[in-house]
Amino acid sequence: MTLQEAFELNIFGIPPFRDLPYAKKEKIGAEISAEILERVAEEIVESLPEKKAEEFIALFSGQSSPEERAHFLNANIPDFEEVLVREILQYKEDFKQFTEERTKNVS
Repeated sequence: MTLQEAFELNIFGIPPFRDLPYAKKEKIGAEISAEILERVAEEIVESLPEKKAEEFIALFSGQSSPEERAHFLNANIPDFEEVLVREILQYKEDFKQFTEERTKNVS
């Protein structure tokens, strides 16, 4: 499952997003993607030994190739997809709760 597919299944199913025009979804998707990837990166850095965490940061903040990054993830973060999906689902739940609380406060 790609990140975009995960958004479509998980994030854009939430009522405020469901009926948005495609261009708005695309813009919001990019913003959400950046936030989720930041959460994923934080979780990965916290789970790695210090030297591997430094290597991860260097790879993903520099000009490394997608192949180099994929190799690092495959070798050091075998559950990367699980971490990504978990963070997407957590984001969805956090947003849903925020939306419900906001709706209650407006009423």
